[in-house]
Amino acid sequence: MTYFVGIECTLVIKPENVAAVSGESVALHCASDVSAGNIIWSSKDPGSSPKEQIYNNNVLALRFSSYISVSDREDGNCSLNINASLTAAKRYICTEADSGLEASAELIVLGMYSLFLTRYFTI
Repeated sequence: MTYFVGIECTLVIKPENVAAVSGESVALHCASDVSAGNIIWSSKDPGSSPKEQIYNNNVLALRFSSYISVSDREDGNCSLNINASLTAAKRYICTEADSGLEASAELIVLGMYSLFLTRYFTI
């Protein structure tokens, strides 16, 4: 981690909670007030699981590459583009690498179809 003396880096865009139907594409946005490469994305599954790193230093972790892609722009904006699925439903954490500041958002994924159960009664 690099720290700059006298310069306070911050998150100027923070991810927001989103609900999506399974199969939809969603984007979570985060931006640092410095140049590209300062955003680290990680995730946390529901419950008490530890954080897993998704993206850092222009590298997307292989286990997430089937449903996540990353747009990391020179202006410091780094977005996760996610194909909503039950696997993708979790908390996503954006960290500003220089300051360590974090912001997070939940991706809630709804099923595409509803199942209706009917109970028949005999009188």
